[in-house]
Order: sequence, then structure tokens, then C-alpha cells
Amino acid sequence: MQTQDFDKTKALTFSSIMSAISIVLILITFFSNDIGLFLILVLPLCASLVAVKVNFKYSLIYFLSTFLISCIDFQIALFNVIPSLLSGIVFGKLIKLYIQGYYIIFINSLCLLIFQIVATYLVNAIYQIDIIKTTSQILKLNEEVFDDGYFVFLFMLSLVEASLSYLIITSELKKLDYIFNEKKNHFVISIVIECVSILSSIIVMFFYQKVGLLLVGFSLYFGVVLAYYNFSFYQRKKILILQLPLYFISLIGIMIIFGYIPLNYRPYLFLLPLFSQVLISLYIVFYQKVIKKSKINSTLFDKID
Repeated sequence: MQTQDFDKTKALTFSSIMSAISIVLILITFFSNDIGLFLILVLPLCASLVAVKVNFKYSLIYFLSTFLISCIDFQIALFNVIPSLLSGIVFGKLIKLYIQGYYIIFINSLCLLIFQIVATYLVNAIYQIDIIKTTSQILKLNEEVFDDGYFVFLFMLSLVEASLSYLIITSELKKLDYIFNEKKNHFVISIVIECVSILSSIIVMFFYQKVGLLLVGFSLYFGVVLAYYNFSFYQRKKILILQLPLYFISLIGIMIIFGYIPLNYRPYLFLLPLFSQVLISLYIVFYQKVIKKSKINSTLFDKID
């Protein structure tokens, strides 16, 4: 069951304990660069516990005290501590609001993405280091192409980090009897978000390639969410029969037109299978609302045929 925030004394004590643990982790990382990954995995858990158990004032005390200590090494503070603290606090607050898991992961990824974009240009301004150019050289990619895809590259990295953090944090908080929203209760909203993402990426690609490709990344993410719904529908056999041929036709279409599309627009071909998936989602809505004349809720998903 969900627990209430601590009172003032317990909140201050708990924040102090979590801050001490976090500071120890930071100091260990400072003196031993080989375990930075440990910091990235554990610090979000500490921050999420603080966000869940205490109110904003004490969360802020925890955040500031931990951040100030981390400033003994600006690079650790900028690239390890701040993203980890941000990730944990966002998770904690969204968990308290009982937000669905895949929205928590997306919102957290978005926060990390914005921070990483700011950090990229901040490092360039302070240290005169072009991270985009340096990263493209390390990965042995064309600099111009990588520059266009830099935002979506950061989003994918943020998504991996957010997903890993979510798995660890939920696993630990479930041991404390926290309940998470794991219901499939936002099907129609997911369809709307997916349609908006797809249409936005098509429109924006003609004006700003970086943002257009980022929106393709958003479309792919919510495409996975929509597939999660579609293939959990109680008439899943019918959905498979309808969806798989559409996927196949989309892939054939991609192979046919791939050579005729300029290199910088080829990533947008990933939208073709997503179009077919949206069609199946709309079919489910039509079937339930018009044919069956019933509501769309979480009971329609994960049922046996």
C-alpha cells in the first residue's frame, strides 16, 4: 500500500541519511573512477526514495546538499550526479502521482534529454569542446549526419538509462509495498499521442531536421506502447492476423522506396510500420465503440481469447 510523507522530524532525518549515503557514493566515485556506473544506478534510487517519502522542501535540501558536495569535481557533478538526482526525483514524484509506467519512463527520458542538450552546449561554451564532433569521430560516423541525429541519439541513451532506473527503482520500492500503475488504461490517449508524434515529425522534418528525427524517436517509443496494447487485446489472434501482413507490406514498401529517398530522410521510413499499427488501433476502437457498443478500459487487455 502507499505510505504517507514523513513528518518534519522524520523527513529531515531521512533526507540527511539519504544525503549521507549519496555523498559517500560521490566521494567513492571521486577517488575511484572505475565505479561511476554504481553511482548512476544507486543514486537515482536514493533520490526517488526521498521524493516519495518527504515533501518538496526536504527533497530540495537533499538535492542541494548532494549537488554541492559533488561540485568537488565539476565533470562528475555535470555528467553523473545531476542526471542521476534528476532521474530519481522525477521518478519519485511521478510514482506518488500514480502515473502509468511507460509515461514515467518517457517523461524521465525527456528531462534527461533536455539536460544533456543543455550540458552539450554548456561544455562547448566553457571548455570549447565540441561534443557532437568528438562523439561522431569516436563512433566513426559522418559528422553532418550525426549532427542531424544528435537529439534522437541522446533520447535513445536517455531512454535506456530511464528504463534501467525504472526497473531498479520499482523493484526496490515494491519491497516497501509501494503500488505502481501497471494497468493498460490509456489506450485512446496513446493513440492520440502516437498520431500527433507521427504527424509532427512529418511536418517538422522540412524545417528542422534535428527536431524532426527526435519526433521520429518519440513516435517509435509510443509505437512500442501501442503495440503493447494491440497485442494484449483480448482478440489477439484476430489482431495478429490483421497486423502482421500490414507490417510485412510496410517493410516491402520501405525496401522499394529506400534507394529513392535522400540519406537524411531515410529514418522517416520507420514511420510506415507505425502507420499500419495506428490503423489496427483505430480498428480496435471502432470494434469496441461501434460494433460492440462498449467502453474501452483495461479489462479488454491481457484477457484470454
